[in-house]
Amino acid sequence: MKSLKMAMLLPTLALLWLAPGVMVTAADSPQVNMKVEWQFAVGFGATEHGQAYQGDLVYISVLVTDADGQPLANERLQASSASGNMIVEHEPITGADGKTEVMVIAEKLGQDVIAVSGSGVSQSLSFRVEEPPVDDFEAYAAAMSVPELEGVVSWKDLTSAEIDYKDYALTARFPRKIRELHGKEVRLAGFMTPLENSERQRHFVISSQPPHCFFHFMGGPASVAEIMSPEGIRFSYDPVIISGRLEIFESSEMGILYRLNDAKLVGTL
Repeated sequence: MKSLKMAMLLPTLALLWLAPGVMVTAADSPQVNMKVEWQFAVGFGATEHGQAYQGDLVYISVLVTDADGQPLANERLQASSASGNMIVEHEPITGADGKTEVMVIAEKLGQDVIAVSGSGVSQSLSFRVEEPPVDDFEAYAAAMSVPELEGVVSWKDLTSAEIDYKDYALTARFPRKIRELHGKEVRLAGFMTPLENSERQRHFVISSQPPHCFFHFMGGPASVAEIMSPEGIRFSYDPVIISGRLEIFESSEMGILYRLNDAKLVGTL
């Protein structure tokens, strides 16, 4: 009879584990609370709660606290996508405020469920991915580009590089005005795409248009610059202006043509 009751209970437990928004706490673990909330999607301008367009970068916030509501720091979590959308960081770690973010590349059309677990608890959040409402992609990309600014290197000049692809690598030929900037202190303006799970980014990329897809930037490899900032720059959803020493690559297997070393924040747009 005991085994029969257990067999009847297991499916119920499985449903509780998978149901979006349901928290499951291990009986032998200290009381831990987890809150998973939708922030927004960056890319094609989705504004509805829980809505993203294909290619968007989705931000989901996570807060982990103890039974008294105090934040739990350094909690290593696990994040997964039911639809197979890419999770930028599968094991985010909470900060001193008990918070962290899960970033998802929305590539699979339809409904997705992001599950976050750790410290004996689990929560999930669902959102839908739709086709982007863009008829003229080139016009859209131009409208979303960072404006030309005095004293800032022009993306029109940067993207005028002639690029060839061969054997999973690329080579580039740069206009003279760009070649002459190699090794010099310059300013670049663009949208940040984080590469680290941290509020202050020491290694990230900026692009001439808002992030569209983590692997396919709208303007191609010449519309992106890798940023190395030893002091770190606080993440911003608005375009930033950054100063640093420009490094130019005539060939690259990583798809990077421009790198800004010793970068510092000048301001935001």
